[in-house]
Amino acid sequence: MKTLLFITPCLSFAGAEKILCWLAEKFSEKKYNVHILNLQLLNNGSDFEIRNLKNIKVHILSPINVRGMNNIYRIAKIVNLAKEIHADLLISFTRYPCILSSLSGKLAHIPVIISERGDPYKYTHGLRNKIGFLIMNTSDGCVFQTKNAMKCYGTALQKRSVIIPNPVFESKIHCQSPDRIETDIVSVGRIEIIQKRYDLMIKGFAEFIKIYPKYRLIIYGKGPDEDKLRKLIDKYKIEENVMLKGLTTDSLETMSKCGIFIITSDFEGIPNALLEAMSIGMPVISTDCSPGGARFLITDHENGLLIPTGDYHSIAEALVEFASNNQLKKQCGANAKRVKDLFAPNALFNEWEKYILMISK
Repeated sequence: MKTLLFITPCLSFAGAEKILCWLAEKFSEKKYNVHILNLQLLNNGSDFEIRNLKNIKVHILSPINVRGMNNIYRIAKIVNLAKEIHADLLISFTRYPCILSSLSGKLAHIPVIISERGDPYKYTHGLRNKIGFLIMNTSDGCVFQTKNAMKCYGTALQKRSVIIPNPVFESKIHCQSPDRIETDIVSVGRIEIIQKRYDLMIKGFAEFIKIYPKYRLIIYGKGPDEDKLRKLIDKYKIEENVMLKGLTTDSLETMSKCGIFIITSDFEGIPNALLEAMSIGMPVISTDCSPGGARFLITDHENGLLIPTGDYHSIAEALVEFASNNQLKKQCGANAKRVKDLFAPNALFNEWEKYILMISK
């Protein structure tokens, strides 16, 4: 059976790492020899690493602090590990690990599959970014989440690649809690303003509660901008209406107790939290973030509300629309549940396995 080496920036609760671990576990169940290399590039306070990944060997790459040597050090470690375990294939998630893996695969003479999980259009300017694209375009294949993300890469790589969206995982939670608080609005994600735009979410919510003061905004997650968020909450004097709850280990159960789900990112792949919220029939609001993952999931005013990026007025208006139109809210929630049929885990895993076997043969 084939030996697979997954390469990840960290082992956190973030979407990319969640999907990587799901894949690793599924391949392990099918008796593949599975290894994960954790590059330890990010530290967001997550305890995900203590999760029991059955029959999977997790290798921890200790960081070094030698200027100019980090890339060489990491590539050397990847090559050495790949040879040591006799890897048949390297599989990497997110941009920097994908660059490292593409180079390492060439040095080790092992095929590489990269996976674009975010917005590649962020990296189209500057010499460093262009070099990164040149390197990633040499990989043996790529798994994209959307067609628009694929278009950012070279034609040759596109022909060697596939589009496989994220799955909706089976769960004991199948619908919103009957005891949910309809006036609770929930968001789940890494607390990072540059991507997630929690600053606009807070500003839009502050405008919204001038009309609907009984609503609360509940944010789950950890990240580098928690203090900035607290200062914004103080600035708009909405401390009584906004709660930062930290990490949740069961996002579906957490979300099911609330009335509305919201995400305000400027860029995302296919947001896992949005998929999960839709799968239990939540009325959802999302920005039309690049490179098109939210638009892939949401048909505006049919199974959710799709709003422009970078506009806090639109956030407030969408919240008002759901708060003032219960029929629309119910309709969007009912239609949202259909994502479960479109993104079944077993079918999507089979697509991954078929592609991996094709690239590694």
